[in-house]
Amino acid sequence: MALEKLVPDLRIILDPDCVIRDVITANNVSGEIVSQWIGNPWAGTVSGIEPAALSELVLGTREESVSPIFQLIQEFPSGMKVPFEYLVLCRGNGRDFVVVGRDLRRIADRQSRERSPYETASDALPMIELLSGMAGRLGEAPLKEVVTSAVSLVERYYIEAALEAVGGNRTAAARMLGISRQGFYDKLARYRID
Repeated sequence: MALEKLVPDLRIILDPDCVIRDVITANNVSGEIVSQWIGNPWAGTVSGIEPAALSELVLGTREESVSPIFQLIQEFPSGMKVPFEYLVLCRGNGRDFVVVGRDLRRIADRQSRERSPYETASDALPMIELLSGMAGRLGEAPLKEVVTSAVSLVERYYIEAALEAVGGNRTAAARMLGISRQGFYDKLARYRID
């Protein structure tokens, strides 16, 4: 998986009143002009939740530091309405909040698209090169050892990519990967990832 696929489509910085302070767009929505959102409540740019419930969800991250993943319709100034999957992270003891969003259309398109072997190989070239190098161990090590090494390479790659995608927030990275925080910390120690 290329790291670009983990980059959020939308990153929003909120103040404690859930007012937008900064917005960064990427991928499919990078052409959207969203500067007019700055200084306005985030609840005014989404549908699918009451403003009070959205504020409660965001402010609840002061206790947990990260929200559960949830889905809303993001309404862009151009009139485009896009289903998004969101995660909210609390920063600085609740001084501000980082909202990380992924365009569900892009995710569904990528998952449903049938890929040719050439596309798969080009997207996964760095990983294929690493695994190909392991083939040189054929006959030198038992298959179980080679498979364990391959799994470790893939696991480390995904952990580093998840950490980069969420700006180093370990709780959010664990949630993104679908593993417990303790399991995530164990893997960080095993692979000596800081």
